[in-house]
Amino acid sequence: MYQTWSNGTYLGFFDVPFQVYDIEDPNSRRQLNVVVRDRNANRQWDLSDPAENITPYEYIWILDDDYDPSGTRWDPSTGTGFMTNGSNHSAYPVLWALWLGQRGTREPYGADVTIQLIPNRVNTPADTFQFVTQKPTVGDIQLAKEDVEKINAFPNPYYGFNLMETDRLVKYITFNHLPKKATIRIFNLAGVLVKTIYKDDDTQFARWDLRNENNLPVASGIYIAHIDMPDIGKTKIVKLMIVQEEEFLPVY
Repeated sequence: MYQTWSNGTYLGFFDVPFQVYDIEDPNSRRQLNVVVRDRNANRQWDLSDPAENITPYEYIWILDDDYDPSGTRWDPSTGTGFMTNGSNHSAYPVLWALWLGQRGTREPYGADVTIQLIPNRVNTPADTFQFVTQKPTVGDIQLAKEDVEKINAFPNPYYGFNLMETDRLVKYITFNHLPKKATIRIFNLAGVLVKTIYKDDDTQFARWDLRNENNLPVASGIYIAHIDMPDIGKTKIVKLMIVQEEEFLPVY
């Protein structure tokens, strides 16, 4: 235990009401050393509780260091890892820094309890990774025909906005799993052609900006998309539901 914040005055090696283990290898648990900052200098670890006039900031440092039951590892007179002044914090191989406080009115730790800490592991320059990808298949007509079943549109239904939109005035839905060439004709339920989209590129996507051939926003309702793919001799029909948001006129 150490007292104060700056110089880290060593108080001694004392029992605390808990033990800490590294359980990464469940077949070989490793008990770890802990260092406590005993702010109220009563030479014990107290759960911070202002209602009981227990001074807060009783910090616990869990160290990446095998437990030494003799206490000599962190004794300034005998050890090599102790903090000799306020600037020598690097001497501690700290895994976790805890500050446990009272919450609620029930007795804290009235029974035995186990707290498991799961680290958010950080990559280091020593870590290496290998990724394996499958090269794209080009020109396989049979595979393209099978992929027709996956053609869809998103978001569908469209409720006022698309999470991928970056401008309130630029709205769209996206068709996916399309072949290189496709013609998408969008009809309303009356059978009126609303929009025709021609696709001829190497992506699988095509967008509808939710506007008709006159570049006006379409009304809310149900629409039918007929997708013609002449190169593979296939067609696909997708039902769309569009719910436009309330309009705000920029000019009065």
